[in-house]
Amino acid sequence: MGLSVLRVRNACSSLSRVLKPCANADRGVLVSRWLCDTKDSSGPGDATRVISIDRSAIESAKGGPSARAAAQIREQIQAAPNATPLAQKLIELIARGTTGGAGKGPLSVAEFMRSCLRDPEYGYYTRKVDVLGSRGDFVTAPEVSQVFGELLGVWCVTMMDQIFSRSTDAAHTTHRVIQLIELGPGRGVMMADALRAVRALRPQYLARTAVRLVEISPKFRSVQRESLSAFLDKPEGIDLSWHTTVEEALGAISATEHAPLILAQEFFDAFPVLQFQRSRQDSVGSSRHSDDGWREVLVDVVPAKSSLPKDAVAGGHPIPPSVEQSSCATDKVTFGTLQLVRAPGRTMSNVYLEDAVFKPAVQSAQNSKDPCVLEISPEAIITIMRVASCIRQSSLGGAALVIDYCHDETPARHTVRAIRKHTFESILDAPGLADVTADVDFNALLRAVEFSNVQARNRASRSSASTSSASSSLDEARAASREADVIPYSAVSQANFLAELGVRERFHRLAQRVGSDEKALAQLQSDYDRLMSPKHMGTLYKVFGIASSRTPLMAGFSTSKRDRYMYQSDEAPFHDSAEGNNDKEQDRSGS
Repeated sequence: MGLSVLRVRNACSSLSRVLKPCANADRGVLVSRWLCDTKDSSGPGDATRVISIDRSAIESAKGGPSARAAAQIREQIQAAPNATPLAQKLIELIARGTTGGAGKGPLSVAEFMRSCLRDPEYGYYTRKVDVLGSRGDFVTAPEVSQVFGELLGVWCVTMMDQIFSRSTDAAHTTHRVIQLIELGPGRGVMMADALRAVRALRPQYLARTAVRLVEISPKFRSVQRESLSAFLDKPEGIDLSWHTTVEEALGAISATEHAPLILAQEFFDAFPVLQFQRSRQDSVGSSRHSDDGWREVLVDVVPAKSSLPKDAVAGGHPIPPSVEQSSCATDKVTFGTLQLVRAPGRTMSNVYLEDAVFKPAVQSAQNSKDPCVLEISPEAIITIMRVASCIRQSSLGGAALVIDYCHDETPARHTVRAIRKHTFESILDAPGLADVTADVDFNALLRAVEFSNVQARNRASRSSASTSSASSSLDEARAASREADVIPYSAVSQANFLAELGVRERFHRLAQRVGSDEKALAQLQSDYDRLMSPKHMGTLYKVFGIASSRTPLMAGFSTSKRDRYMYQSDEAPFHDSAEGNNDKEQDRSGS
């Protein structure tokens, strides 16, 4: 157990972090997980190492801060009377740690994001329900058009066909073989549209399907039940249940009786990220670590009687402005408000930069212009590995889709963003009232799935070697392990994925139904453009797939160039103009 104490300012801002490797950690492939305020160290097999935070070193000997420190805390909180309730809570938490009390001191960006979204009292997703659509804060593809969810239903049918045709057990059993899981289902619109497509194409499959929704908000659960009411309480209907965590939902899957189909649409972008900044002078003359020059970005409270630019940090190193907030860089921040700071030295979070999953991104970012930012999400990695493990263990097959946004291939950029009322703002402006997300690193997800295959094979080999020394047994174990591999499908653009599933044909069918209704045709054209145009969601949003080797055929991921969709700027398949009513609605990609 190693301990690293970081002093961000001379006024003894401190943060103690303790690295606790799992006893059975696989040293060949280091896959890490960021866990704050929890003792749960469960993970997919031996692929996990856990970082927890030991705060005991910064508590005062008398169990609390001194009277002077307490007065400073009260002064800091009172200095920001317009702060949101969550901001005041975080200011107090940071200040108590800074002044030697039982607080946390500066927060990592991951801790800050987690609090903004999941705080039990003031978190964005625990207290708000009107976050989607024109009256909310942002719009997602399922809210743009029913066609998006319907085409995911078509994808589900192609996978269900494989499951029932390839497995005699699945074809003849009467229980609910298909476990359709959605991570972060919002208002339940996408699932309702998908189930409607399944009912239209394969109505017999609904009675064989159990729908599991991973949702933490009781308010959202109520809305989701209403959205799916047409598929409930009927002999041919679905079985519906809710789960608080991904682990809980996946844990309910039987390896011999169930086939998981997992949908994650704009779910991974909400996973907290650790953020690091690097300038070339930081790494001059230093070669001990592969992460030389990378320093963690933290959220701190502006110290007393200070008036610093919002982009100022300890040591004078600049913090890059958030997406759509360049104007904030010249604003002044006052005593008691939140600010971003850059650690002057290594923190325990730097251990992730040596991780086999993240190391390629680190190496690629070394060539970026000075300064550059690196963002990694250990929580996203551990989640995709759990998803891959669930699919691998099913003897009936299964698959998963991850649909989210990523601007480009390079990870060396600042992508953490806040959005409220369809407008981007500083992530520090209104904690708890705005959605906070970051780009998804699909390359890291792919590497994690590949590493999980290697680990599964190694475990099978070790298990066979321990029970029999015969080489034939070992070969058989390896062959069996290869058969149970999961196949990662590299991310394709949303436009390509939807085109292969028949998006144009479906919109044309809807256009025929509305006939000569000019307003309806214009809305269809607008919806189509929003989903498919490079100016909107078409190319910024990507689709990443995972399939069991038992059900390997994945619609939407064709590698043939002739099957690739090219959006034409003058394309108008339904109407001459697009005057729909969603032009002012903003998605979370920053497009």
